Amino acid sequence: TKAELARALLVLRLCAWPPLVTHGLALQAWSQRLLGSRVSGALLRASMYGQFVAGETIEEVKGYVRQMQGLGLRPLLAVPIEEEPDSAAKTGNRLMQLRITALTSIRLCKELTSWIRRPGSSSELSPERLAEAMDSGQSIQVSCLNAEQNQHLQASLNRLHRLAQYARSQHVRLLVDAEYTFINPALSLLVATLAVRWNSPREGGPWVWNTYQAYLQDTHEWLRHDAEAAHKAGLAFGVKLVRGAYLEKERIVARLQGTK
Repeated sequence: TKAELARALLVLRLCAWPPLVTHGLALQAWSQRLLGSRVSGALLRASMYGQFVAGETIEEVKGYVRQMQGLGLRPLLAVPIEEEPDSAAKTGNRLMQLRITALTSIRLCKELTSWIRRPGSSSELSPERLAEAMDSGQSIQVSCLNAEQNQHLQASLNRLHRLAQYARSQHVRLLVDAEYTFINPALSLLVATLAVRWNSPREGGPWVWNTYQAYLQDTHEWLRHDAEAAHKAGLAFGVKLVRGAYLEKERIVARLQGTK
């Protein structure tokens, strides 16, 4: 509407005004003292808050979603999760999310997954061998990959190694995100590779944690298998257990493939 466009222009101009940017929090506190929380909140919702936040309730958000859909737009919800300023000091843990496919291609993950799923797949893709290549930086050759894919695998290992190395130097633990199940074996392989190098209890591990999706039927078996493997290797074992963010899409894929 014209009113919404006018508000957007006003908010844009206000956000470009240095005094407001510098003293915004002080002005907000002053308005609450002078006008009261109710009036001050109403002004914020009609201006800054209303411009950047879809709503305070599910119904309000749904209303904005319907408006956007009517304009042919699809919403992207960004849900911020905040913590107390001293929470890191209380827990002693500093954590960072890591998405493997930000550092290696899904195409390579699919190739690795198809090879791993073959009966009697070779030890060429063992976490220990990949960890050795990652640590030394030497070129790795895997027979199931062509020259370009081998080069990409080595570059991916180098990127993961540098990231884990820097995170460790800053005392930050890496929580590897879960992704689509059709590349899970490849992701698990790369996480296990990082674990071999960085999850020694002598170094204060685990520094690399894997994510397990509770909605998958084989999660319990995978979790047990990985825990036993870590125990046999003398490694610390870090776990993030989640419901799973891809439930609906995975159901559709399962129906199309005739699997559960």
